[in-house]
Amino acid sequence: MWQAAIVNRTKRPSRRRWLDAARHPTRRDGAVLWALLLLPWVVVLILVRRHHHLDSGAVGIAAAFSVGLPTLWVTWAAYRDARRSGTPVQDTEHERLGRPITDLPGPLELGVHQAVTAGDTHLSELPEYMPRDHDAQLRTIMETTDKASMMIVLVGDSSTGKTRALWEALRYLPGRWRVWSPVGARALNGGLAAAGVGPRTVVWLDDAHNYLGAASQLAKDIAERLIDLIADPDAGPVLVAATLWPEHWQQLTAQPRRPSGELAAIGGAEGSLACVPALLESATYIQIPSAFGTDDLAAASSAASHDPRLALALQHASIGKITQYLAGAPKLLERYRAAPPEAKALIDAAVDARRFGHANRLPERLLLDAAPGYIDSDTWDQLGGDWAAEAFQAVTQDWRGLPGPLTRIRPRPGETPVGGPEYKLADVLEQAGSRDRRYVGPPRRVWRLLCLRTCL
Repeated sequence: MWQAAIVNRTKRPSRRRWLDAARHPTRRDGAVLWALLLLPWVVVLILVRRHHHLDSGAVGIAAAFSVGLPTLWVTWAAYRDARRSGTPVQDTEHERLGRPITDLPGPLELGVHQAVTAGDTHLSELPEYMPRDHDAQLRTIMETTDKASMMIVLVGDSSTGKTRALWEALRYLPGRWRVWSPVGARALNGGLAAAGVGPRTVVWLDDAHNYLGAASQLAKDIAERLIDLIADPDAGPVLVAATLWPEHWQQLTAQPRRPSGELAAIGGAEGSLACVPALLESATYIQIPSAFGTDDLAAASSAASHDPRLALALQHASIGKITQYLAGAPKLLERYRAAPPEAKALIDAAVDARRFGHANRLPERLLLDAAPGYIDSDTWDQLGGDWAAEAFQAVTQDWRGLPGPLTRIRPRPGETPVGGPEYKLADVLEQAGSRDRRYVGPPRRVWRLLCLRTCL
């Protein structure tokens, strides 16, 4: 039933969709072009009505303006777009969102995990990429994406190579494409509402649960606008590229049902829950395996002869889990399980905050206030006066050039964190910790802190 609802909605666009479409930069340029083309002839008609005749010279002037003004507009618009394409575009309704692929800063800025170091300073930023079966499917999609807008979702556990696979696939996009990676759910919703996503744009949603698992109304708005964007032939081609963990895919695609068992139609309170599943179910699902197969390991062995990082991974990784080792996942899990009580308390507090919906910008004050709730009385009495500084040093220290369990977030230019320093929890620990603690409630102290932050 929800599939029919989507079809009906695309046939009868909402008023908001028409307003969004009217603000689209391409449509605005077209409207101005037509206005400049017709304006001289409107003036001619007015003069004819007043004077009942015009000489051939006046008609010639009108024809010259009718050609000249649109030509000047097209030239200026091309110059304007060329200037914009060389600089990062801000999330405003007056500019096209994203950067040209050729101007992207690098894979790490788009969420690809940094690789372990192996003592050789002359190595490339990332190890040589080992294509697997899903890469052939991605390449086919990229090479044909000019035909129609679509959404793809790569689903796999943390550190299995989802984001790297998307990054490597970008090279197969035909023509000149852009990539827009919104900084959060509100930025995504604002950009979509402003109709700033132009043709040949990749909407990059790494860890898409941070966008589609937001507050219900915000997630509903985002899902509806993405459905509209993909369904609108005039806006495309657009590629929405997302990554998700398996548990988040299950949560977000769970269909809301009425008591009778019938799927809820899109629209109204029940529909707000159905929009996200409808969006994801319409996407192309690509499963990313957790381990390398036999043929993949053979290819990695060949490449390891000139990349010591791959050699380390082949030597130490468990059961073909090459990408996890390269991303430092086993070491992070080892550090978490062997951490001293005060350091482990900070990580557990971060895990529970993320479990219950806090953004992955965790204030230092929140972690410090919550950590004592995870430390038993005997251990607490034995801690030194500088336990907090020692705990933060333990959880933020890197290993082989990779970030620790918590990474301090560097504010962007113009940003001033209101509550002091903020930290990001490593996603492999967020996934493992959420699974280990799924039946464990946080301490009362933490409940109160999280509720207080929600109310503020």
